[in-house]
Amino acid sequence: MSTLDAAKFWDSAPASSRWWEQHLAGRLSEHVVESVVLAGNHLGDPTQRPLWVYTPPGYSGSEARYPCVYVIQGYSGQAVMWWNRTPFREGFPATVDRNMASGETSPCIVVYVDAWTKYGGSQFVDSPGTGRYHTYLCEEIVPFVDEHYRTMASAAHRGIMGKSSGGFGAMITPMLRPDLFGGLATHAGDGLYECSYIPEFPKAVRSLRSYGGDILAWWDDFQTRPAFTKEGDRNLVMLLGVSACFSARDDGIIHQVNIERVSWYSARTVVQVACQITFGLVSSSAPEAPSSRPYPEALKPPNGARGSVRVKSLINTIPDSISPATRRALTRSRLQTAALRPKSVILAR
Repeated sequence: MSTLDAAKFWDSAPASSRWWEQHLAGRLSEHVVESVVLAGNHLGDPTQRPLWVYTPPGYSGSEARYPCVYVIQGYSGQAVMWWNRTPFREGFPATVDRNMASGETSPCIVVYVDAWTKYGGSQFVDSPGTGRYHTYLCEEIVPFVDEHYRTMASAAHRGIMGKSSGGFGAMITPMLRPDLFGGLATHAGDGLYECSYIPEFPKAVRSLRSYGGDILAWWDDFQTRPAFTKEGDRNLVMLLGVSACFSARDDGIIHQVNIERVSWYSARTVVQVACQITFGLVSSSAPEAPSSRPYPEALKPPNGARGSVRVKSLINTIPDSISPATRRALTRSRLQTAALRPKSVILAR
């Protein structure tokens, strides 16, 4: 069969014969929402956002109203990725549709929300470092869906679910807006950040050595080449993105520590500072910065002292008078007791 004949054949073939496509009994409608609250976000990300809304079989032939489930993605997720497939498994929208069509799941409207950012995600929070994504979800997407679809527009009939970072968003959204969401499902939702991320800081320090300790210099390089082609890329993307979500200043700039300027830190200090600047576990106020990449006043060594900073310790104070080797060993012991277990925390000279 010639190429031309094949093209004619497939153009006229019924959809059911295209076995490689996923056909739905319900309907998945794609919208583009123009956001007002995302305008002027620090990363310059688009204000036009894709929004997918699934309506179950029977929706178009009735006047019934339906409950809604909002589905949000993990870190680095984008709306089009919902159609990704792994071998021998159908995509998520197809699974939802099959369960609805078979009656295994009660019919409902399913809303697929996009909260992608330049750094890979928003954690579904309002942050000057990324944008007002919590407000976007609650004040723009929910009203849009209620206006354009026959929803049961009350918290008792509106739920939210997600995995990983989406699971975190699914946990915090009903807590912050119980007037909108009355149910949630979190799958491997982010939690205990001080335990899950702190072990990655020593790895990040090593990865940033070739960039002079500057994560934004690494980010500039990362954008010029295929993603994740250097060791440490994945870890650095997560740490940069999470820092932008949780610890940006009001002007959107994130705090960072340049390892060339903190060679006097002990391992204990590096962990304390990392917790402070990334997760806001210790409060501090940054001074007016002479450059776009400031360093909080609390991170400067008092009177040139070695291994000491004016931050509140997350672990018991370790005397600076003991030898560096003993201090490092004691720090490792206490980190392991706290279930942090880094491979190495020997960062001081």
